[in-house]
Amino acid sequence: MGKYNLKFIKELTSDNESEIQEFLLIFCRDVLEAINRIKAGFDQNNLDEMTFYAHKMKTSLKYLDLQDELLSVIDIEKTTDFSNYSDLQNKVDFVYTSLQEVIKELKINELKMEIVQE
Repeated sequence: MGKYNLKFIKELTSDNESEIQEFLLIFCRDVLEAINRIKAGFDQNNLDEMTFYAHKMKTSLKYLDLQDELLSVIDIEKTTDFSNYSDLQNKVDFVYTSLQEVIKELKINELKMEIVQE
């Protein structure tokens, strides 16, 4: 859970550090928005919002080899109703928590950003 791998991004960018940094900045921004929108969609019983943002971030998760998160996102994307509410809630919570941690790790370890505790 939450262990990213930069191998594909390094291959894709020919190990160009500035391009890797740019990708990671975009990943952090876009995935943070997506997980917040998925969580909000769940809280508001809005399947369209959940499935849209789940679909939107699948490729980014593949690029960083975040397989557990990707599988849960695919399940969220395929959701057609709230009949299995507890299972869906577990997946949303897992994706939200795990990807927040990944973003934090990327910012500290790869982007060399200071994290301000709120």
